[in-house]
Amino acid sequence: MSEASEPARGERPLSGLRSGGGEPLLLAGGATREGRGSASPDAPAGNTAGFVPDLMDRSKLRGVRFVRRPEDLVGAEEALLVVDLSRAGVLEILPSLAGRRVVGFGSHVDRPTLDAAGAAGCQALPRSQFFRTWPNLPAQGSDAELD
Repeated sequence: MSEASEPARGERPLSGLRSGGGEPLLLAGGATREGRGSASPDAPAGNTAGFVPDLMDRSKLRGVRFVRRPEDLVGAEEALLVVDLSRAGVLEILPSLAGRRVVGFGSHVDRPTLDAAGAAGCQALPRSQFFRTWPNLPAQGSDAELD
């Protein structure tokens, strides 16, 4: 690589990805893409699976194996399942997840959706509360009270 394209401190090339000039693409902070839907490297493997299509929301969730469709959660072996209640198909799949620990988040003004999810056995939270409590959520039991 030429001197102008040397990685800056804390950056490393993404293997297999090339710029138009044939040189590796770089992400700040040394970030890499280990594969779509992979869990964060610092998270316990096999703990949480989720249907959360929004990339900004995903970036806040460490240790989650993401699935492409809500119905993919039916066969998931993880102890905790996370869902974005605002997405099509999520409310319909909740009865198939009965007996599992499912935590969902949605808009605080969409009470009908939050209530329907709660009635289906999901721990339904307004999104601000969900993301505020997320760091402790995987360690809490299903009966835990969240502030």
